[in-house]
Amino acid sequence: IRRKRNTSCPLTSQPQATQPQTASSQPILPKQTKFAPVPAQHSNSSKKVRKTNNVVRT
Repeated sequence: IRRKRNTSCPLTSQPQATQPQTASSQPILPKQTKFAPVPAQHSNSSKKVRKTNNVVRT
């Protein structure tokens, strides 16, 4: 029981703490850079973007 808890605690705490931060921080950066210009370009056709956004979200 001690070995299982010892192995489960560090495995669940360290990998989840390190992987999510690196995995979430890296993808978020490229997504922000990609999504930043996209709304700016589509901002001209706000009507079409709003319709598409509503359809996609729903």
